Amino acid sequence: DCIQLQLITLEDSEDNLCNAALPHITHFSGLRTLFLDRSDVTDQGMLKLKPLKNLESISAFMGQVSGSCFKDLGSLTKLTNLNLSSGPVNNSDLRYLSNLPALKKLAICRSGITPEGVKNLTGCPKLEILDASRNPKINDSCVKYLQNMKHLHTLYIFDTSISVAGLEALKSLKLKCIGTPKSAYSKQEKASIQAAFPGCTILWHR
Repeated sequence: DCIQLQLITLEDSEDNLCNAALPHITHFSGLRTLFLDRSDVTDQGMLKLKPLKNLESISAFMGQVSGSCFKDLGSLTKLTNLNLSSGPVNNSDLRYLSNLPALKKLAICRSGITPEGVKNLTGCPKLEILDASRNPKINDSCVKYLQNMKHLHTLYIFDTSISVAGLEALKSLKLKCIGTPKSAYSKQEKASIQAAFPGCTILWHR
């Protein structure tokens, strides 16, 4: 059910080892989980996963995936979990995630996400869990896009630039858990945030 593949090139002659290995994985038609963390996998390699229609989870943490591959990966209709954190994510390419009809959990930490990228995520209608931490360009202009993610119940926005006012504006979402942007809030600010999210687990940035 699960394969972990980690191939890192040490010399130029070894480039794209992970991409070259991925076609062989497609023989495992029942594969549900694939870990490609800290590998040299690119969008070209990800396209080799088209036949794996039972895939439910892909993690490419610290990979080389920009997101353009998802334009042609609509065959992954069961994919619910995707991790692209610490990779060269292209904000424009995030619009192609709408081609993954079952996507519920997305991690894009430390990936240079901008308001454009957050806007493009509104095309993922079933998104329930979003980790967009450590993207300082995410600010209050992104709040209106986050508000449109009606099924979102868990949101991590540690180390972003969303203000207290922006954070409180997210109370329109029925969040069960939220991770706060700043590492320090005044007693008054904490009380105000807690009042905005009654019954919600608030993870205060440390």
